[in-house]
Amino acid sequence: MSEPKTVLIVDDSFVSRLWVETFLRQQHPTWIVIVAESGPDALKKIEGHVLNLAILDVNMPGMDGFTLGAVLRKTYESCYITMLTANVKEETQRKANQLGFGIVSKPISNEKMKEILTHI
Repeated sequence: MSEPKTVLIVDDSFVSRLWVETFLRQQHPTWIVIVAESGPDALKKIEGHVLNLAILDVNMPGMDGFTLGAVLRKTYESCYITMLTANVKEETQRKANQLGFGIVSKPISNEKMKEILTHI
């Protein structure tokens, strides 16, 4: 059995947050799942944790997912960061690639979550 992981979910959509959190808790009940609705909220909640995975919404008010991801990358170099977006444009895909982030289109599904988890 593998070591429990710590996962951060950040999305301003309650439904998206709840779906991803529920999936993770059902599939991996020993993992620590931290849920936040904004970048600043996430940064407060992760203090003292070592992150293995961050699942970030691209479009959020205030701090967008790319900005948050860049901040997380400075502290959590080995954390796999993936972006969620309802609109995967070529520019968004290119930015994710440049930053070394994964990108997954919404709506999220079991198959998409399983693919994300192969990276950690």
